[in-house]
Amino acid sequence: MYRVRLLIFAAALAWCRSAAAQDAPARDFLARARAAAERFREMSAAMMAGYRAVGPEIPAMGQHWIQPMLLNSSRVDPDQPPILEYATIGGRRVLVGVAYAVVLEPNQAPPDLPVARRWWHQHSGDLTAESLSDSHADSGESDSDGVVVLHAWVPVTNPAGPFVAENWALPFLRAGLVPPKEISASSARALALGTGALEHFLAQYRGHLRPDSTADALASASFAAGRDAVAAWLARRDPAAPLSPEEQDWLEGVWHRLEDQLRSETMTRREE
Repeated sequence: MYRVRLLIFAAALAWCRSAAAQDAPARDFLARARAAAERFREMSAAMMAGYRAVGPEIPAMGQHWIQPMLLNSSRVDPDQPPILEYATIGGRRVLVGVAYAVVLEPNQAPPDLPVARRWWHQHSGDLTAESLSDSHADSGESDSDGVVVLHAWVPVTNPAGPFVAENWALPFLRAGLVPPKEISASSARALALGTGALEHFLAQYRGHLRPDSTADALASASFAAGRDAVAAWLARRDPAAPLSPEEQDWLEGVWHRLEDQLRSETMTRREE
């Protein structure tokens, strides 16, 4: 438990720097979101308040817990987040962020206050389907009804910014590592693969490429090999040691080699 708190404290040191970069309304919103999050550090408090888990745990977001009444109200109230996000860190569920949602009519733009419109992202399907998307950065108007979501990364900071949708510090925290100041998504994906996200990445691959049984078997073997390599590396390193640049490069290499292998296999199958 102490180790988990220490990791989260280290990850949160950058919060003040990132918050300072926001304008006054956004800083106030983030401070109030942080105070609201404190009420739900324990999952039991979330359950008593009517929040329920929806969808799987996502490598860069955690698992969404939704309060239906707050979600349906479409009010942007920093004191009452309709979505909580928990990630498995140190063998227990830890609150890592909150989120807000607004239902938009066709061609309606997301709110521009108190947080800039660019930080909202569009959801067009259910959370299980959305979790398989490559990115959650799409924002702006839509020609159909939809929900826009704003993430606020409190109490765990997002090195990319407090309102950036994907928080790639989470795989490092899950692995018991202090996240580096600058995170490459590739190294974080490799780390996630080695710490339980194999099925997520397989589902993402299948959803995008619709492979036949032979291609699926090859991809499954490739993902499993990457998982095993990262898991073996984690098992033999000192968990208290800071991550070195060389280790980050190695993790990136694991993911890039996996991508290259999957790309090559896909092209070969299409040419046959």
